[in-house]
Amino acid sequence: MAGEISFQLTEDDFVAAHRDWLRDRFSPKRPGLDARHISVLILIFFLPFVWLGSASGRGMLPGQNDLYAIALPILLGLAFFWLCRLSVYVSVPRVARRVFRQRASFQRAMSFAWTEQGLGSQTAHGASLIPWNEFYRWHAGEHSFLFFADELMFYFIPRSALSNAQAQDLEATVNAGEVPLRPPA
Repeated sequence: MAGEISFQLTEDDFVAAHRDWLRDRFSPKRPGLDARHISVLILIFFLPFVWLGSASGRGMLPGQNDLYAIALPILLGLAFFWLCRLSVYVSVPRVARRVFRQRASFQRAMSFAWTEQGLGSQTAHGASLIPWNEFYRWHAGEHSFLFFADELMFYFIPRSALSNAQAQDLEATVNAGEVPLRPPA
């Protein structure tokens, strides 16, 4: 359970890694209700009051006008929340491409190696080995493997640089290194 890969990072790999990061960031970290479930519950509860209140001009049930006055701002707030999340997702490629072009070290070849001890990297600026127990967590994304030093900073290895056997070996090595998939509670 050890491997090594050398590759030239591409803009598309960098964008895909940041999209994987964002999907992971927006996904629920613990079982239970997340933003999607809460949004559906809010829609199911408040949408009928907005529809009935706007269709009739006045409430058909006692206190319905009060619910209409509450429901409309809540639904508008919900729409604003999802528009903000969408704008972040849509802006990621533009920002990631700009950052990729700004960082000179991404324009050169890099190497990663994984062993039972940890994840090693080598770039034009130097080499390092980070023990598995020093990672906050990791995530096997659709396009890359993300290794988090903390909640925001991560190292990544694009899946496009790995063969299927290397990807399976990397995943098995990380699992043996006991790096958490999810942050500690």
